[in-house]
Amino acid sequence: MPVRFVIEGLEELKAELRRLPRELAADGQAIVQRRAQRAGDTLRTAYAQHRHSGNLADHVTVSVTTSPFGVVATVKNTAPHAFIVEEGTATRHTEAGYNRGAMPPLHIFVPILRRQRFELYDEDLRQLLERAGLEVTGEP
Repeated sequence: MPVRFVIEGLEELKAELRRLPRELAADGQAIVQRRAQRAGDTLRTAYAQHRHSGNLADHVTVSVTTSPFGVVATVKNTAPHAFIVEEGTATRHTEAGYNRGAMPPLHIFVPILRRQRFELYDEDLRQLLERAGLEVTGEP
């Protein structure tokens, strides 16, 4: 006698699996956008502590681009002197030989973005996947 194996609800399961990526993508886009805005706000606050003209804090921009395949968030500082402030300068001298000293690096931008990206992966997106019933293993 042949053995018969019947799975009930298979079509419903297939429909749920097809729906899952769209829902995760929409939730993921909102999470990435929130985290990018938080990174921008944190940068503005950090730059404000070293405020001379406000130019550094005023030139922090956050842009988010979405597509059916994902989301890209870009955080920039478009101030012309942002790199100099971040990386510092060597000792400078005028043409007459006067020492104008070196500017120490502040190293604000990269550490803040690294921390925000780690929290995005380790907390926000991990929780999203776990809420969807997926098991997340490994390190970000």
